[in-house]
Amino acid sequence: MPDRLDPRIAEWNRTGRPYEREASVGGLFARVAAANTDRIAVEFHREQVTYGELERLSNQWARMLRRAAAIGAGSRVGVCVDRSVDLAVCLLGILKAGAAFVPYDGSEPSRRLHAAVRNAELSMAIVDGAEGAFPDGTPVMQLSAARRLAEREDAGPVEWETGATEPAYLMYTSGTTGEPKAVVVPHRGILRLVRNNTFAAMGPEETFLQMAPITFDASTFEIWGALLNGARLVMMPPGPPALSAIGRVIRDSGITTLWLTAGLFHLMVNEAIDDLRPLRQLLAGGDRLSPSHVARALEKLAGTALINGYGPTETTTFACCHRIGRADVSGAPIPIGRPIANTQVHVLDEAMQPVQVGAEGEIYIGGDGVALGYWKSAELTREKFVADPFSEEPGTRLYRTFDRGQWRDDGTLDFLGRADNQVKILGHRVEPEEIERALKEHPLVRDAVVIARESAEADKQLVAWVVEGDHFGITPGALRAHLASRLPSYMIPASFVSISKLPLTANGKVNRAALAAEEQDRRKQPEPEPGAGGVEAIVAEAWRKVLGRSDVGRDENFFDAGGDSLRLIQLHSELGRSMSVDLDVTELFEYPTISGLARRLESAASRNFDQARDRAQKQRRAMGLGRTASVQEAAG
Repeated sequence: MPDRLDPRIAEWNRTGRPYEREASVGGLFARVAAANTDRIAVEFHREQVTYGELERLSNQWARMLRRAAAIGAGSRVGVCVDRSVDLAVCLLGILKAGAAFVPYDGSEPSRRLHAAVRNAELSMAIVDGAEGAFPDGTPVMQLSAARRLAEREDAGPVEWETGATEPAYLMYTSGTTGEPKAVVVPHRGILRLVRNNTFAAMGPEETFLQMAPITFDASTFEIWGALLNGARLVMMPPGPPALSAIGRVIRDSGITTLWLTAGLFHLMVNEAIDDLRPLRQLLAGGDRLSPSHVARALEKLAGTALINGYGPTETTTFACCHRIGRADVSGAPIPIGRPIANTQVHVLDEAMQPVQVGAEGEIYIGGDGVALGYWKSAELTREKFVADPFSEEPGTRLYRTFDRGQWRDDGTLDFLGRADNQVKILGHRVEPEEIERALKEHPLVRDAVVIARESAEADKQLVAWVVEGDHFGITPGALRAHLASRLPSYMIPASFVSISKLPLTANGKVNRAALAAEEQDRRKQPEPEPGAGGVEAIVAEAWRKVLGRSDVGRDENFFDAGGDSLRLIQLHSELGRSMSVDLDVTELFEYPTISGLARRLESAASRNFDQARDRAQKQRRAMGLGRTASVQEAAG
């Protein structure tokens, strides 16, 4: 047994609040729907469904799954469906049938996706046009076909009930073994997160924006925080959003509650902070928040509660939350707060003994949000989910986070970094070992180490140090292509550096600090400058600003130069300010070089000028004028 807890820490961990602890998601939703029958439950574009309609549709889906595919207790159903009303119906239907859903991203490399699908041992998968992404032998049903089958079923209440400790979903995260691992989250974990909690308001008067991918555990808060409390859930259109599109949806749909990754929060504070003014509560997390960005948000968003959320996937999205005040920006870090309802947090030493308030230790998390473990990985489950020595309830466990933290005197927690090499990239957990293992599968790579490049103003970036084999000359493009067939885009390093051998510390471990210092020196070396003048110069300047580099080549790929999805959104915003041509975010994928994008913008500008000239000529003819008036005057 550990030493007796400091009375203050024991008091901070008395977080019990009543909630429907023995209920299931589907069973509770039926009660919420009965109390909010005519309220709008889900909105997507111009499509809306009420709680009553969503209840009936999900009942039909549950019966269809049971009848057409023998889905029931113990089944796992893959879901590869974009944000839509159908997505909400599908998830509820799966849970009401007694099964667990397993979300997948159809754009992931087939090798990784196939490994995750085979690992989950799916009973079937519901897909929306992504049937070919799944391995042969997987029972697949198209969304449109599932919808037609469900329409034939009875819409009355379902007769079966799922236990609170049964799996609700499996969610894959990066793994140190080189393969992704699936966290198994029970119904109770979801209910503990969103019912009668105090870190955010989640009643019928709220409108949530659902923007996180369903493969990302923030979606658990967005979807069920709304639907299990009678709130309105607005689905963001699929695809990478422009900042202006986020602001437009917030304004036009009356969004009151929004969750952002730390990187996207920083970007919106820099570029579009006025778009956040309508919010009543803004949650951010997934990595450390910049105090300077938080200070600006507090100054400009006086009517918005700003909440820092912390928690691994293994503890159902949030374990701690903190409503940030002005006193919190006087130093770093921004606190992650106190345990949320029905959650306990301990800071322990290497012997699992509590450290004193103010001392650094490792964060362990307990309570009703703790996952059931890792799917088909008993050894890893035993390593990370340990018996809770502080609880009197038999069988309770703590999740060992490997995060470092400390208690403040006021009962709030500070996050101080990792005890291992794990990093967060664009809000996603990344184990560098998984990337290193994939790099070493290349026949010309002898050894590899991946580190994170820190940035005060943006998300971290990954840098790969590669020791080549006997045949030299492997290019960053070849390494990127090699990894792209194995890993999701956020796990592909921004930079690749060839090195003859890896530096070691005195105890024989890789000297990561030396690599980080050398990488900074290499980034200062000059490279070919883009051509000067015209549109290309404007594009080049935008690239330099977004990438934080002055040495980008005019034909260098944006992603090879250190770009990622977040910086792509930032680039779109930067170009929107400096040029008047309309440009969709997706076009930046099609034209990923300075020279190519400049040609695209010049062509668009020429078309716009021609169209303005034609409009001006028509106006003059209609007014009986000559052809001497200026095009600019008429177009303006």
